[in-house]
Amino acid sequence: MKILLHPILVFLFLSQFPALAFADDPSVYQTVEIEHAVITPSKSSDKSLLKLFVRNVSSGNVTILGISSPSKAGATILVKVDENKYSELSSLTLTTEEGGDFTSSHMVFRLEDSFNSLKANKKLQLKLIMSNGEIPFTAHIAER
Repeated sequence: MKILLHPILVFLFLSQFPALAFADDPSVYQTVEIEHAVITPSKSSDKSLLKLFVRNVSSGNVTILGISSPSKAGATILVKVDENKYSELSSLTLTTEEGGDFTSSHMVFRLEDSFNSLKANKKLQLKLIMSNGEIPFTAHIAER
């Protein structure tokens, strides 16, 4: 026995259920955890270093593209390749449950802003830019 369903009846039936969707506000659907975010302002240049720990808690890969600050200055991912040399990355992909340790000196974000006007122990709102959206987080300002 073959059952034929009229498309309009199917639509009316399915429209009774809420649709699943991701919110435009990425803080509602976060795919990463961000911990230990600290900005170290530079004493002598117009750049600062941001150290943090990022963990991918999603079911797929997460690609980090950079950091957005209130001044709209850019950020670069730096990876230490030898004792005194760093290389710039345009992105960094974390697989499921993988963490990116930007808290040590082997991998950091270089912010294109000195933040010298901010006092130590203050907080600054930043956004982690990923290929699928942005996640807001708070960074603490360290002593110079």
